[in-house]
Amino acid sequence: MRIMNKPDFIYVGYPRTGSSWIFQQLIKHSKVFLPFCKEIDFYWGYGQPPKGDPEFMTKRIKRYRDSRIKGYSDKFRDVLKWKRVLWDLKFVYGRRSPKWYYSLFPNNKMCGDISPNMAFIGKDEIRRLYSALPDIKIILTFREPIDQLWSAVMREIHTTKYDLDAISDETLSEEVDRAIHAFPRYHECYENWFSIIPHEQIYFSFFEDAMKDPAQRYTSICQFLDLEPETSCISIKPVGGTKKFVLTDEYEQLLVDEFRESVEILHQDERFDLPSAWYKRYPYLRSS
Repeated sequence: MRIMNKPDFIYVGYPRTGSSWIFQQLIKHSKVFLPFCKEIDFYWGYGQPPKGDPEFMTKRIKRYRDSRIKGYSDKFRDVLKWKRVLWDLKFVYGRRSPKWYYSLFPNNKMCGDISPNMAFIGKDEIRRLYSALPDIKIILTFREPIDQLWSAVMREIHTTKYDLDAISDETLSEEVDRAIHAFPRYHECYENWFSIIPHEQIYFSFFEDAMKDPAQRYTSICQFLDLEPETSCISIKPVGGTKKFVLTDEYEQLLVDEFRESVEILHQDERFDLPSAWYKRYPYLRSS
């Protein structure tokens, strides 16, 4: 039995890269514990507000609190599950610190934290994380940046209860601009993590490759974590129900221009073998 309750692995990002799917698979594994709240978002001394939003964590915790209050109202018998109630109270009202973070994990299972927004932290925060958890295993996933950002924008609009059929051009433009401003370039994120965490402690993949064979992705992640895959629990059904919107020509070109440099850098880097989907928006790169 472990002496301290600390996470063994963290899914650090990006958002909208299949983190909900892997959460739903691993939470069913008999030897794994994942916090009841997906995305703890503990930032290890984050210097700037997460994703550029000073109210990010306040809104994040409020959404979880409100969802649990509704859950307890709908299923009153859940109030009798005292371990879950205590966990919820600790998460919502506890003072965020390393001690608080560790207390969210039991010491009798392999523990993980699925917090894809961790992709947004910088080197100082990664160093603090690695200093506190030198054996931590990291799971990092990239997705074609325009699809990833547009999916994130649609999710944010859905979460903030906008009417997706009647959202104004101004509101949509503001959400896209905010997402672009907060979105770090992939090559910078990759260098941040791989320059500090030992390479053998990082599992890196592309979202497009993983979704071609979800079962293989699950199996390879279990192998990375030294877990025996429990394949009977695997579901290949997509998760998330956010309504899909077609990317307009205007935003398509805006985002192509915005991410051109970052995609070109990855294309020229021999460490990466970009999925074919990435080249649909940058076809000229295939001949370079």
